[in-house]
Amino acid sequence: MSSYRGVFVQDISDSEDLDDTVLASRAGAASRVRCTRRWLVAGMSIAGLCMATLLSVGLLMRGHSETAATRWGVSEAEVPSGDALFGKPGQQCGGQGFQGNTCCQAGCACIYKDQSYSECQPPLGLTNCNTEAAKLQLEVSNQNLARVKDNVAATAKMGAIFQATALNSHDGFMKAEKARKDAWEYGLAKRVVWQANKDKKVAAQLAVDQAQKKVNSLVGTNTTLVAELTALQKASFDNGLTPPKCSQLYESCKPSQGCCSGCICLAKAAAAGAFQCLAPGQEQECNVATAQAKVQVKVAEVQAIGNRLLSAQTEAQEATVAAQQATAASASAFKEAAAAGALREDAVEAAARAQMDSEIEERQANKARDLAKKAYEAEEIEQAVAAAWEKATAGNAC
Repeated sequence: MSSYRGVFVQDISDSEDLDDTVLASRAGAASRVRCTRRWLVAGMSIAGLCMATLLSVGLLMRGHSETAATRWGVSEAEVPSGDALFGKPGQQCGGQGFQGNTCCQAGCACIYKDQSYSECQPPLGLTNCNTEAAKLQLEVSNQNLARVKDNVAATAKMGAIFQATALNSHDGFMKAEKARKDAWEYGLAKRVVWQANKDKKVAAQLAVDQAQKKVNSLVGTNTTLVAELTALQKASFDNGLTPPKCSQLYESCKPSQGCCSGCICLAKAAAAGAFQCLAPGQEQECNVATAQAKVQVKVAEVQAIGNRLLSAQTEAQEATVAAQQATAASASAFKEAAAAGALREDAVEAAARAQMDSEIEERQANKARDLAKKAYEAEEIEQAVAAAWEKATAGNAC
């Protein structure tokens, strides 16, 4: 029959043509039987007649096949009737929980639809099983399988690239996170140093204030003692004045007109601008000798206060220098702490960006893995389909 192969049709709408084909096939078979018997009895002349009959029937069938041709180059006459035990086109042949027949008629394949259903499927979208068309379908399936394998390789390569990128991004994020933590700890350490220097600055400034108060107090005391010493020195000299040219003890006096020898003109504590003559050391009389003795004592006091004042001034200067150094150290520590804070903020932003990039790359890698998984699944399906069509070309798809 290969000498007059036609093309297979998906649908024969004219049932009378189909009946004519079947009758023609039967007539050809009967003629062949009769011709065989006559050949055995009558010889070569009758055999020639039989060959003519066979040729006429063959031409009739060929004419019908070519009329029903389709683009696949397979004839409807080539569709075998199949065995009733094997699945027909469209019948279920597999699936989860299926316990029926898993074999399809020759030229059909048991094609997977989903986990719960597989069915016997004719090749190339035809309506009947056909081994010749199944061979063509096998070629198509093998081509599809080759494309799917290429897709598997491509998705695997893409997945590897995305996975490597995701790993690099994750490593970058981990490094950025470590840098953030280091910057945070460094910033805290610098802030502690700055706070310590700030406390030293405050303490140094307090020391300066205290030293300055001490100096001011000693300066006041020294001023008072010097004034008293000056008055005693005036009282210790005999000015040669006698009343009424000089004022006596407790009498009012003027700075321009002094007291009598042995007394000093001092301002009254209770009256502003009023002066009176007083004896040194709460004495009850103006006495030069007593004033001279008081002068010696007052000189010693002035000298002692002067020494204390010089020491206090030295301490105040040293405290001022220390305060200046503490201020400079505090300012430097503040700058370092501020710089560390800026580094910390930069590290925080960098870590956030790295985390975002890592998450994006991880999502891309997950998508690539999903695509690769689907590609592998598609490859498994196509392999199963190709295997099914290979079985279909060999006979019953079992």
